Amino acid sequence: MRFVPCAAVLVGAMLVAGRARADEGNLRLTWFAPSGCPSSEEVKAAALRNVDATLAPGVLEADAHVEQQTPSSWRVFLKTRRGAIVGEREIEAATCAGVADATAVVLALALVPPATLADEQPPPPAPAPPAPPAPREAGGPHAFAAGVAVHGDLGVLPSPGFGGAMHVAWMPGRFRVEALGRIVLEQRRSVPGTGRGADISVVGVGARGCFALVQLWSFEASPCVGGGVDVASAAGFGAETNLSPSKAWGNVAFGGLARFEVSRWLALRARVEGLVPLYRPNFVVEGTGSVHEPAAVGAGAYFGAEVLFL
Repeated sequence: MRFVPCAAVLVGAMLVAGRARADEGNLRLTWFAPSGCPSSEEVKAAALRNVDATLAPGVLEADAHVEQQTPSSWRVFLKTRRGAIVGEREIEAATCAGVADATAVVLALALVPPATLADEQPPPPAPAPPAPPAPREAGGPHAFAAGVAVHGDLGVLPSPGFGGAMHVAWMPGRFRVEALGRIVLEQRRSVPGTGRGADISVVGVGARGCFALVQLWSFEASPCVGGGVDVASAAGFGAETNLSPSKAWGNVAFGGLARFEVSRWLALRARVEGLVPLYRPNFVVEGTGSVHEPAAVGAGAYFGAEVLFL
C-alpha cells in the first residue's frame, strides 16, 4: 500500500481533536532508518498526538525498518503486535519523511479500536495525486563509474616508481567491483660495479572488491581485497649480447579506498594497498649478475577522479 505525507491530515479528521494525548506506554516503537530520516521519537509523537488515551487500551508493539530503493522511492516494513494480534505492512513514498508520516498514520489507527473509528471518521478524502519524482542529490547511488589516476609504486621496480592507472567499476549498493590497469614508468638498473644492466618497466591488470563501511553524505570509505597480474619487461644494455625478456607473475592485494563526490557525476578518490607477489622473477645479465628481483611485499598509492554513471 502507498501513503504520502499529507496522509497525516487524515488522522486529524478521523480522530477527535483536543482529546488527551495517549500515554507513550501505549506504544512501543522500534525504528530503524538511515541517517537524515525522522527519528523514532518524532514518529511516535506524531502517532500519539491526537489519540485519546481512554480509547487505546493495552500496549501496541511496532517494529519498522526503512530502506531507500531509488532516489525517489522509499519503503518501510512495519510489523505490529497487540496481544495475540499480529500485523504486517509495506508502505512506500517518495521521501523518507513520507514513509515516516505514513507509519505514524498506521500506528495511530492501530491504537484506536475499529468501533471507535467507525463512529468518528468522516468520508475519506479524494486520493492525492502521485508526488513528482524527487531531484537526485549529489552522493546518491550510481551503478557504474570509470576513472584515471596517478600512481606511485614501491617494490615492483628497483626504486620507488611512478606511472598512471585507469579503472572501471560496478557498484551494487554498498559493494564495488573494479577492473583496473596500471603502468609503472621505466627505470634503468645496472649490476653494481659494471656498466651492464637493463631498462625495466611494468604493466599490470587486476580486479578489486570493496565494501563501503562508512557512508557520510558524499564521503565513502571502503576496505578492498583483490588480485592481479604484473608483467615486467627488461631491455638489456652494455653486455655483448643484450636481451629483452619479459616476466609475468600474480599478486594478492589488500588495502582501502576513500571517495568524495563533488557533484552528481564526478568523484575524487584515493586508494592505498599492499601487494604480495605469488612469484618473484630474477632478472640477470648473463655472466655478470642480478639486475632486479621484485620485493616480497610491495605497496601502491593512487590519486585520481572518476566519472559516475546512473
